[in-house]
Amino acid sequence: MPAIPRAPWLGAAEPPGGSIQEPVVQPEPSVSLGDLLPILLRRKLLILLCVAMFAGATALWNTQRPAQYRASTKVLVTDPAEPVLGGREAARSGGVPSVDTQIALLKGASAAREIARKVGEKGVGANEVLGRLEIEEVEKTSILRLSASAGAARRCAAIANAAAEVFLQRNEAFYHARELSAR
Repeated sequence: MPAIPRAPWLGAAEPPGGSIQEPVVQPEPSVSLGDLLPILLRRKLLILLCVAMFAGATALWNTQRPAQYRASTKVLVTDPAEPVLGGREAARSGGVPSVDTQIALLKGASAAREIARKVGEKGVGANEVLGRLEIEEVEKTSILRLSASAGAARRCAAIANAAAEVFLQRNEAFYHARELSAR
C-alpha cells in the first residue's frame, strides 16, 4: 500500500515560512443616530409598502372571518323559599344543591336537550348547545354565569336565556318536590 504524502509541517511546531499569523480584526463601522434618519428616508417607499401590505392583509383577514358574538346571563343559586339570600353558606347548608352540582346538572345532556328545545331554532341541537354554552361560578359567590357564543347574536342570546330559564325551572321543580316530600 502506497504511503499517503503528508504535509511537511504536520506534526511540526510551526508551518514553514514562519509563525501562524493572527487574523486581522478590523473595527466594525459604527452608525450614529443621526445617520439613521437619512437611511430611513431613502427606504421610505419600501417601509410604506410593507406597512400598507400588512394593514391590507389584516383588514382582509378581519372582513373574511366569521363574526363571533357572545351573550351571558347570571343566575343566583339559592332556595326560593328563603326570605333572605344566604349566599354560598346557605347553598352548602344542605337545603340548596351546591353550585358545583348545579353546574354539573346544567352541563348534562338532558339539560342541553331542554335548552335546545326552548331555543327552538332549526339546527340548534343538544350537541351545539353543549359546545356553545359555558357555565362558570362567579368567584366566591353563589352566582352562575351562563355564557353562549355563536355566529349570530340572536342565537347566542337565545341559548344563554334558555339556559337561565331551564336552570330556574329545574330549581323551582327541585324545591317544589322537596316541599311535597317534607309534608
